[in-house]
Amino acid sequence: CSMGTLTRAILPACVPVLTQLLEERLGRWMDAYRQCAGNLALSQSPDTAKSLAGIYEDLHWLVLLSGHTLCYDCLSGETPTLPKPVRDFSASQQNQTSVEASQLYMKSLGQHVAEAVSCPEGTDPVIRLMVDVMRVADFQRYIHNQSSKGVMAMFPSPQLSRSLFWYMRCWCATYVMFNANTTDASASLRAALSVQGGGKSCLQWLVDQLTGGLPLWAGDSDVLQDLVDLLSSLTECPVRFHLALDTPDFWQLTVSCVHSNSWLRSASGQCSVSLLSALVKGCSAPPSSWGESSTLSSLTKLFSHEQLAQVEQRMSSFLQLMLKPLEERFVSLQIGSPDFSKHCQESVVKEEVLSLMRLLRGVFLGVSSATLQTAFTLFCNLCLPNQGGIVSAEDLRAVASGASFGGESLGILALIKHYANQSDVLVSVLEFFEALSSSMLPLVTASNAPATYAVLLRCMQLYSAGNQGKLSSLSADDDEQIEDLLVFMKLFDHLISRDYWHDSSQESSHQIEGVDVSLCGLSIILPLITPELLQFPKLCEEYFRIITFLAEFHAGKVAGLPDVLFQAMVKSLELGLSNYGAEVMKMCLEALTSVAEWSCLKGNLHPDQRARLQPVLEHFLTIVFNKVLVNQDQGMAELNSASEALFSLLCCSQATYRQLVQDLIAAQCEMSGRQR
Repeated sequence: CSMGTLTRAILPACVPVLTQLLEERLGRWMDAYRQCAGNLALSQSPDTAKSLAGIYEDLHWLVLLSGHTLCYDCLSGETPTLPKPVRDFSASQQNQTSVEASQLYMKSLGQHVAEAVSCPEGTDPVIRLMVDVMRVADFQRYIHNQSSKGVMAMFPSPQLSRSLFWYMRCWCATYVMFNANTTDASASLRAALSVQGGGKSCLQWLVDQLTGGLPLWAGDSDVLQDLVDLLSSLTECPVRFHLALDTPDFWQLTVSCVHSNSWLRSASGQCSVSLLSALVKGCSAPPSSWGESSTLSSLTKLFSHEQLAQVEQRMSSFLQLMLKPLEERFVSLQIGSPDFSKHCQESVVKEEVLSLMRLLRGVFLGVSSATLQTAFTLFCNLCLPNQGGIVSAEDLRAVASGASFGGESLGILALIKHYANQSDVLVSVLEFFEALSSSMLPLVTASNAPATYAVLLRCMQLYSAGNQGKLSSLSADDDEQIEDLLVFMKLFDHLISRDYWHDSSQESSHQIEGVDVSLCGLSIILPLITPELLQFPKLCEEYFRIITFLAEFHAGKVAGLPDVLFQAMVKSLELGLSNYGAEVMKMCLEALTSVAEWSCLKGNLHPDQRARLQPVLEHFLTIVFNKVLVNQDQGMAELNSASEALFSLLCCSQATYRQLVQDLIAAQCEMSGRQR
């Protein structure tokens, strides 16, 4: 933030002013509370509302300015660091400040939240500003609790709450539990905030804010998402997460999230997903992996071997604390029983299914190599109960030719059949499988990948069977109607991408690849994607992006597709060149360039595929030739792609190109035009 850059340039002038304004506005807010306490009519009066609106507005901007002053933009993706101007300013005040006074003021957080607390003389000005902002958060939480109990009607401002949680996130990522051995900081900052100093008490305060704030703000998705982001900043640092596990409140918070009567039921779906993902990601860096990171290796010296072993065990127990209740809730649904078919449409059952799918999606989005084995076991219990499941190359060829794959659909797969006509539940189930393909599939070993492929293929077949003909009547005015197909486009993308960063050297030569499964799945879903459905801009763009990706990196496999799928892709490219706008036309031209280049450069090694492509490429040469040289109906933005496609195609069929040129010359009425 440019304002933060300016204030950091003149910290000796800005910090006292910010501190004074924060303390003065907080004092006015506390005075208003005392006047309204026990007087419900006064707390609801227009004058009180107007006065509070001004206080909230001032505090909102003061919190933002304080955050940008004390922290760099921690949301930019860069590793948060203590700003040098702040460190230098704090160090310059050491002669006038006391480490003990600074620690004492920091420890006042969470105490006497409804009263003004005098700042001890000699407190570091940076510490004082930090604590003043957090005292605003303490009082805001206190007011919310009082209002929720019906004591008064002075509800806190959601916008102020969002600003406070944003500040906490930046402050947590930058200051809380920093390593004093590797970071140059003043004695006051080290004593109050570092791993070696009082950072643990600050962490406890943050955990208190989370455990109290998450249930309170469950009904406001924007504020709740800011709280979840704050939780993410706490769990993404292994040391912060390890010390958070020392607090019973953090375990209780996790239990409350996965319980069947959780407050998360009233929260938005995305918040549920993000919250579980953040908690699982916290277990992704056990102490045994700390030595692999230059950032964390120095922290291992702060703990004994016994302590590190206890941390590892605690993380494993914490992971089970999350996953076991979710699995038990899923089993209690008894999806395989005849009674489930009778009751699955009841609102209580649907809400439970939706809640579970969101939470489980969050679990699998947070999977890492450290938690993979536990997650894969959960996956098998949820999707392959009481049976194994693998997919071979022969299975893929059979499915691509129209055969069914897999036996009875059990576990989560059965939900696709039960809720084929309930779009909200169906999309949530499909998003669960998309999460599997995006986070777990790239990590699974070659021996476990076939089981995952089998589940994903069966998912596609069940969806296709339940949606034949249903999508043809949609009108292209609401993208939400084809949200399920958009999920499949993402799933195909993840399947194709797996092969690029997975270590193929560990796999046998006959092992199937993710792109094979993606192509097979495309043969299942493609009959549902009609030209009318491609009028939906989002679906159209994603669909042609997948085709371009396949053509660019797997042109040989495209040339060897079964006839039905091959002809469907050819027809799609032909439609894309003229019917769906400039961006889609550009992607189709790039796809043709890639296929033509493969035919020229590698086609000799695959004569059958090259012979199959030849008439298709000649057909597209005619189309592109007429588009570029005859009709000239491409724009300047597509000219480069069109010229590259034309050159690649004419290299594949020079005889056809010469004939097209002769026909163009013959079509000129005047002799001067022919000569030119």
